[in-house]
Amino acid sequence: MGITKNRLREIIIEEHQKLNEKNISDEEFVADQLANTWEYMSPQEMFKELAKKVKVDKTQLKKLVNDYYKNDKRRNADVTGRDTLNWVEEYI
Repeated sequence: MGITKNRLREIIIEEHQKLNEKNISDEEFVADQLANTWEYMSPQEMFKELAKKVKVDKTQLKKLVNDYYKNDKRRNADVTGRDTLNWVEEYI
């Protein structure tokens, strides 16, 4: 059946709390969420969820999310977490 949107939101909140406990940056959190949950959410849903969780410029965040979803290479399995983080840091 797959994962529901509500459950996915719960997972994102849980992961954000865990990651905050590890003192990761907003950029690291955004990179993690994009890399691990993009296929479960539309760009609009991803933006809304990330905008609630991170303290970054919303215009830049929206551009980042939209660009991520438009760029198939970003979502390629060969792209590492470090690659994604570097890319995110170009935006925020």
